[in-house]
Amino acid sequence: MYRIAINGINSKAGGGRTILFDYIKHLDRQEIGNRYFLLATKHEDFGWISNGRITVVELPAYYRKTILAPIIYEFIIGNCLDKIKIDVVLNFGDLIINTRIPQIYLFDWPYALYPNSIIWKRMGWYDRFIRRIKLYLIKIRLHHPTVVIAQTLVVKESLEDLYGLTNISIVPNAISLVNVQCDHVREPALPSGTRLLCLTHYYPHKNLEICLPLAERIRDAGYDYKIIMTVDEKQHPKAIELLRNIKEKGLDEIIVNIGSVPIADVPSLYKACDGLLLPTLLESFSATYLEAMFHGIPILTSNLDFAKGVCGDAACYFDPLDPDDILKILNEVFDDPHRMNSLVEAAREILNNLPGPTQVFCRYQEILSSELEKTSPNAK
Repeated sequence: MYRIAINGINSKAGGGRTILFDYIKHLDRQEIGNRYFLLATKHEDFGWISNGRITVVELPAYYRKTILAPIIYEFIIGNCLDKIKIDVVLNFGDLIINTRIPQIYLFDWPYALYPNSIIWKRMGWYDRFIRRIKLYLIKIRLHHPTVVIAQTLVVKESLEDLYGLTNISIVPNAISLVNVQCDHVREPALPSGTRLLCLTHYYPHKNLEICLPLAERIRDAGYDYKIIMTVDEKQHPKAIELLRNIKEKGLDEIIVNIGSVPIADVPSLYKACDGLLLPTLLESFSATYLEAMFHGIPILTSNLDFAKGVCGDAACYFDPLDPDDILKILNEVFDDPHRMNSLVEAAREILNNLPGPTQVFCRYQEILSSELEKTSPNAK
């Protein structure tokens, strides 16, 4: 019997959290012979796990603090793995663990793929300092994992070109059923008009500030576009500034911020909107694209390689730094029903060729099994 660790300490929000929870939920339903140890902080609720082969190792809540991550990954997690005699670790965390134990590492931090992006200049000194440290630690450890998992071919090729990696496996993302299906329909209170959903937490790389000059042009031209934003001021110090600027500039009738949305209400929100507007500057993979495809709304997003690698012909692309270009693309799409239909049809074709959540889980298990075959178990 092998002993396998799953690191979920820093899977706080967004795609990383969804991938972790989908994996654990699939694992919980399996008849498994090996022992699994899920590393998580007490802040997380994994009380729903019923499989006796899965043990939740609760770690202090401060392990989640970004500023402490370098110390925790360099000096603490490895010792924890040694104490519980782990054979292989499946790492869904942000950083690479300093350990000699075979490690499968899911890479999903886009800042390491775009070291020259304009976003680095836009950050405040604290954000830039923290991310530079994180980038340094990823660089010096990126050759340590036995397998690095990328979610798209674009990410794989970037990792090969930038860091010379040769041990990359692609495991595509899948639509999380948690985010697209629900048992209830809760009609959100949204204004009338053409509703453009900007579904994201506040992160500097999401480029949400471009929505202000875009909204000014929408207002001045008299268009009925409404940008539905889902930002909470607690998400980031600059989120407070963004929301204040929206109000002070009198743009709150065009940029309608509804705050953080519970997962159970996300499907209803997609159905209430007419398109997805995502002016992001960096991504490794955004499941939001797939969710918009599932709900049949057109995607309008940044003309950058990560977006094209996921969306292909299922999106219309704009310069994310140019509000005039964004508005031009909006008008082109919503003035042309045939073009809108072609986007939705292309999205349906992409979805038909993507693996489902169960297939993604099986792919992770195949990689894990391959690594286990290379090592001797600590216990039988």
